[in-house]
Amino acid sequence: MSKSDSAISPPSSMPLILCEHCSIAVTLGQLPDNHKASCPRCGHVLTRAYPNIVDRMLIFSISALLCLAISTIFGFVEMSVQGQERQVSLLDTSSRLAQNNDWILAAISLLVLIVIPSIFAALLAYLSFSLKIGQAKNSTIRLLRAISFIGFWNMCEIYFLGILVSMVKIASLAHISFGIAFYSYAFFVLFLFAAYMHFDKYQLSQLIKKSISTQQNKVLPNDLA
Repeated sequence: MSKSDSAISPPSSMPLILCEHCSIAVTLGQLPDNHKASCPRCGHVLTRAYPNIVDRMLIFSISALLCLAISTIFGFVEMSVQGQERQVSLLDTSSRLAQNNDWILAAISLLVLIVIPSIFAALLAYLSFSLKIGQAKNSTIRLLRAISFIGFWNMCEIYFLGILVSMVKIASLAHISFGIAFYSYAFFVLFLFAAYMHFDKYQLSQLIKKSISTQQNKVLPNDLA
């Protein structure tokens, strides 16, 4: 696959995109698949045209939700110390903290591990599905902004890396075996990252506007009849 910077031309009929780094407004035409457009001032990548962006986002986000559901059902890790075995689930972290009256840490743990990532993946799935069936509305633009905001606070991959680091330290004190939930959550992080990688606000906003325009064109002939 070849990737190249698109030529940015100034026709007024083309939509504008604002560079997030230097705040310059750039007119941008339609990009071929696997191409990108860069800011002429600072070189920041403004947008990328991924092929089948809606299908990929839908598949990755639904796969992420399925993996997250599986990870909350089965055991996450099993530890054996001096012949005593104990299985820990993904939700045990928050429940143990709550039992120790650490309500704030329990809430943060639950939000970072489950709540925010699940909402993020569900909104990505809903957005891509609405575009897939051609039912995007004006409110979908607000959904696009909400997803971008939630994506900033989604830190499940950082939390997961922290779990891996702690497992390495515990490994010297106990025998550790990973359960189904551990691998399922690892795939969840990968699928969610892949879905968000295809979340290009400019490309998706153009698809939303196209979907709304198509729906309006279908309604007009019926009104005239």
